[in-house]
Amino acid sequence: MTCLSELFLLLFITPLATQNIRTLKLSHLNNTLYTCSDPQCSPSTLVTVSNIRHCQMACLATIECRTVVFYHSNNQCQLFVDIATYMGSFSIQMDVETMIAIDNRKLSAPTTSTTTTTTPDPYACGNMTVLIGYNVPGDDITSEVLNSYTLCCQWCLSYNGCVAFTWALSGWANSTCFIKNAIPASINDSEFISAHY
Repeated sequence: MTCLSELFLLLFITPLATQNIRTLKLSHLNNTLYTCSDPQCSPSTLVTVSNIRHCQMACLATIECRTVVFYHSNNQCQLFVDIATYMGSFSIQMDVETMIAIDNRKLSAPTTSTTTTTTPDPYACGNMTVLIGYNVPGDDITSEVLNSYTLCCQWCLSYNGCVAFTWALSGWANSTCFIKNAIPASINDSEFISAHY
């Protein structure tokens, strides 16, 4: 009888445990280091993991995690609650991968909670299509060094004739915003985030 009651208890506990499973999409920036330089940044958490997958799982387990830096050389995983495009900066560093949450987290199983909290998409820019890890070179109206993707987005939205823009995360054009009067073909380049109508 004891064995049957333990099985019965297990059947009721298991569905409750699966309700806490969360899903998260991460944008990967290879050889890119995120540094939170803003004084309002929250402190980060540093954990040692066996591989990058476990680093992603550590972020998934931390509800507030929005940005992750994985150091391949020593399997260190740095978790940030701050959204990388709002605070901090990017630089090129070999054997480092920065991952940024690109969607809102949601429970993968239904819950009885009726409260819904939405977090704004850090890359939303009006009704533009956002291309993370892509450059759209050419057709520049002008360019300017801006401290964040958000400022670049706002500049394009307010600039008459701007239909696309590219913001450089790092590299030769670090923090430069290029606003465009046409939508050039996109090329895969992890040093840039672009958007267009």
